[in-house]
Amino acid sequence: MITLASGCLVFEMAGGHSIPFSAEMISVELSGDDASLFDPELVKHATSAVFHYFKHELDRQTITVGEFAGALEKVLRGFDFNIASCESAAWEPRVVESDLRRLACESGNGCELFFFPRLRDELRLHLEQAPELVRFRGLRAA
Repeated sequence: MITLASGCLVFEMAGGHSIPFSAEMISVELSGDDASLFDPELVKHATSAVFHYFKHELDRQTITVGEFAGALEKVLRGFDFNIASCESAAWEPRVVESDLRRLACESGNGCELFFFPRLRDELRLHLEQAPELVRFRGLRAA
């Protein structure tokens, strides 16, 4: 029996045969309207991450092509590209803003002692809205 190379997984194909592949050997072809949303480098890194997950985290030696494709699809969907808004030419990211001067004034005379906890609370509040960008302005004035 031939030993499997340490950097390979055996992929079980639909026809019943198995082929060993390393992460570098896997080529992913995206099709459909959403294919242009993904940078080829992003897909390459996502593919390597899924390969690592099955090989090292789950300690798997063999995997079906369907399992791998399903996991890769889940990872790519996790990037949450807003496909509906990307189709329009006037797409703008979800941005939330805060004024650091306002936060400093709300903190009173306690300076950093009250300012940084207030800043942390403001950031948590904004992150609950799942923005694509959080912008803080007014650093000089603060």
